[in-house]
Amino acid sequence: MSRFGKPVLVLFFLALLATPYLMRHYGPRAAAVARAGVDPRAQYGFRLAESSRAAGLVFVHEGPTLDAKLAHIMPQVASMGAGVSIVDVDRDGRPDVYVTNSREGSKNCLYRNRGDGTFEDIAGRLGIADLNQPATGVSMGAVWGDYDNDGFEDLLLYRWGRPALFRNNEGQSFTRVAQADTLPEWANINTAIWLDYDRDGLLDFFMGGYYSERLNLWDLADTKIMPESFEYANNGGRKYLYRNLGGGRFEEVSERVGLSSTRWALAAVAADLRGTGYPDLFIANDYGVSELFVDRRVLLYAVAISLLTGVTVGLVPAVLVARRSILSALRASGTNVTHSPRVRQALVVAQVALTVILLCGAGLLVRTIVALDRTHNGFDKHDVLTMQVALPFWSVLLTASPVSSGRYVICAPRLSGRRKPVVNSKE
Repeated sequence: MSRFGKPVLVLFFLALLATPYLMRHYGPRAAAVARAGVDPRAQYGFRLAESSRAAGLVFVHEGPTLDAKLAHIMPQVASMGAGVSIVDVDRDGRPDVYVTNSREGSKNCLYRNRGDGTFEDIAGRLGIADLNQPATGVSMGAVWGDYDNDGFEDLLLYRWGRPALFRNNEGQSFTRVAQADTLPEWANINTAIWLDYDRDGLLDFFMGGYYSERLNLWDLADTKIMPESFEYANNGGRKYLYRNLGGGRFEEVSERVGLSSTRWALAAVAADLRGTGYPDLFIANDYGVSELFVDRRVLLYAVAISLLTGVTVGLVPAVLVARRSILSALRASGTNVTHSPRVRQALVVAQVALTVILLCGAGLLVRTIVALDRTHNGFDKHDVLTMQVALPFWSVLLTASPVSSGRYVICAPRLSGRRKPVVNSKE
């Protein structure tokens, strides 16, 4: 060691020994202690005080006791389920608090706001307390939405077990929705949201699985249940999207709309992120990447409007409507069209084909609208829009199909007996 090496090493170790002292007297904790004597009202204009017990909000979450094979990691795998949701359950203008528990046999609580700063637990009286049993699973959380448009928020309870939907009877009681038997028999749901994904005025709901729905965490064959990767795990629970049919009836449409992910969902939110008028779905996943699912319907509605308009007003407007509808639909869907000579040629041919379609008889219009309705009810990435015109001497085929989120493949019309030009749009 050089003659300078030993002194430097000694100084380094002395600095390490002095670090705790310096942090204690000059670090963030010291600054916090110094601020502790300052009146928060003078510094911030208000102060917060813990008052849950005085307000009657006395609740301690308890975790489940899963299969004994998981005893050595029980604190990790059973650490979820402390859900809190705010709802005005009786429409008195005051927010109430619903909290979920997760121990087998434990009770969920609905704290009604008395309006004087105190709360009372009325969950037992309304029939939404005793919902954590080994046979049905334990609560992971709850979300509220008025699915029947009667003005009162209804309850969707999601569990590691069997989800349940309860109708709010004007704040006086809750009734389990009988038709909700279409809900999965068993699924390890970790997140749920209400959304009107098809904008029909009826709330639909989404549920995201964490552990695979094939697993009953109280009765495991083995312990091979954990993520296959800490960065790209794809062996979690499936996703569910239930479309509201009205009258308390729902149908599961996740596969139809392309929600086939099996990542480990932690949380989800729905919002119109692109200004299309339809909600997009963002899922925050554990053990890997998050996911954003965007709605593709704007392309279909733009073309549907052009069809109706073109058939109504005649040849010249039809030509203009055809061109404008193709370009505006592409732009609205988020597709950037590269104006190369080949693309322009394909768009001209597409315009001619769509104009012919617009001017064909009512039979063709009916077939096209039926195809659109079928697609509207379920968007398959291989069958979004296909229009074909069959005339005595030639036929035209025009398709516009999404191949991934926000990306479309536009196929120029195919004339029988000729080479089909294909143009790929860029994201």
